[in-house]
Amino acid sequence: MRVLAFDLGNVVFNFDYHLALEKIKTKLGSSPQRVIDALFYENFAQDFEKGLVSGYDFYQKFKKEFNCSLDYEEFKDIWCKIFFPNQEVISFIKILRLIYPIYLISNINELHFNYLYQSFGEIFSLFDGSVFSFQVKSVKPEERIYEELVKLAGVSKDRIIYIDDRQDLVDEAQLLGFSAIRFTTFSKLIDQLQEKGVFVPTFYEGEVLLKLKDKLSVTKNAVIVGLGNPLRGDDGIGSILAGDLKGKLLLRVLDVGLSLENYLTKLMEYKFILIVDSAHFSSSSRFELFSLHQP
Repeated sequence: MRVLAFDLGNVVFNFDYHLALEKIKTKLGSSPQRVIDALFYENFAQDFEKGLVSGYDFYQKFKKEFNCSLDYEEFKDIWCKIFFPNQEVISFIKILRLIYPIYLISNINELHFNYLYQSFGEIFSLFDGSVFSFQVKSVKPEERIYEELVKLAGVSKDRIIYIDDRQDLVDEAQLLGFSAIRFTTFSKLIDQLQEKGVFVPTFYEGEVLLKLKDKLSVTKNAVIVGLGNPLRGDDGIGSILAGDLKGKLLLRVLDVGLSLENYLTKLMEYKFILIVDSAHFSSSSRFELFSLHQP
């Protein structure tokens, strides 16, 4: 199983420190650009992102370094309100998580995390697990934070596709043995994932999968039935899929071949029956969900 691991900043959430600095420029003894340079090029906040100093201690350091006249509560509010969700990526993750385990790995400080989790908890719930620098006391590109991801995901490094907006972090991850992608645009991300063999559903196909998930999640007594002739190429997809799924799901899976009628008595025991078969239909989708009640 392939695993996808997303960075948080400028991938799942966009952020802009200028939003904060514009609000407090009259309360700074340094120029906003000096603050930006310190944050991005001088690792000014690295100890904070590593969880080695508290939010209040970082505030004191910030206040002293940039001659800032804010009190702590003002600082927290302005420091944190710089994020906005990347809705295109988030909608995409909602679809991908139906097929692949999805994880989050981020260099992030405790104040930013607390704010984001309280404000956008539903987004964090989309992920199977998360690795945050302030919790594991390690920042990317240090090997330890990636080791935590491997441990959490339960797969080898080469099975993890890591997505980050920073080329330097992508390069380091590749040196450590990960398959890595630099995120620049959403459309390019789709192409890059497909190049790495990831099945990427369209948004319409994602809606079909979500509908199927909703059906199966509320129906305890369900069975998947594979129908088809494996000796006739595409016509055997239902039978082949059933054989592949057996033993991998909590649901009962039956491969009936071409003899669905021989299983009718057994199928009557189930409340929900999902029959998988090949068919031609007008939609450009690679798969569809039909109800027997549809005309």
